[in-house]
Amino acid sequence: MTLTSGFYSSKDGDRKYSAEQMGELFDGLIHYGIYQSYGQALGVTAISGKWAVRIGTGRAFLNKIWVNNDAPYDLPLEQPDVTHPRWDLVCLRINREPSVRAASFAVYKGVSSSNPQIPNVRNTDLDKWYPLARIRTSPGMQQVTYNQIWNARGSSATPWVTGVVGSLDASTLYAKWDAQYEQWSSEQQKSQSLNFQNWMSEQKSDYESWRNTLKTTLDGNAAAKLAQRLDSVEKQISSFTQGVAIKDVLLDAQNGAEIQDHAGNPINAQRLYMMV
Repeated sequence: MTLTSGFYSSKDGDRKYSAEQMGELFDGLIHYGIYQSYGQALGVTAISGKWAVRIGTGRAFLNKIWVNNDAPYDLPLEQPDVTHPRWDLVCLRINREPSVRAASFAVYKGVSSSNPQIPNVRNTDLDKWYPLARIRTSPGMQQVTYNQIWNARGSSATPWVTGVVGSLDASTLYAKWDAQYEQWSSEQQKSQSLNFQNWMSEQKSDYESWRNTLKTTLDGNAAAKLAQRLDSVEKQISSFTQGVAIKDVLLDAQNGAEIQDHAGNPINAQRLYMMV
């Protein structure tokens, strides 16, 4: 166990401090994570028409390193597999290796499979990957849309900084929301499928009824059957007119005088009597 302390004024260069020691000053004061209330909190969004995503502005303090992204950053993605889907991770990478010593945005590529799994990043003490979002790629995809992007911030791997002395692991909450969405989506698909099946059944029943009626009418001697139908219609019309008597009468005015045309001829009419 080593006791360390600082900072002291240097005398002839006998007190020199590293960047790591500067970062240790904030250990216990600021917990590791992304600042949720600063900028766009490093949110990942789709870019219309491009095989890339856009990472928003934001700040983070991770692995003793502070990171500030003051402008949107467009990150190209790994090309999709030609046969199977795959999960990739959009990450904030903090590499403290002596040859690198930098932070960057990068894609951690997963393994293509008929049932792909979200990859587990391989971190070392000096090189760490912090997932910002999960990307679901599929064969033939030309661009990324919002429904292929799943937020990964607020997880145990990349928590939120909620205040000077606290951070929030929202993994359980996100998992619950994801499960609720999956359940709702499944129920909606089943409901729509059932409604469509019912509609198809009704249409099929109506069609078969129409077809059977037409078949009954036209099967065999079509002309004879059509004649029978016409004869049936005529009989129905005739039944409405039975018991009607028609009588020629002269039209007269209210005063009893005949109504005549311009030549002086009386105008005849027909009066119908319904026999009951």
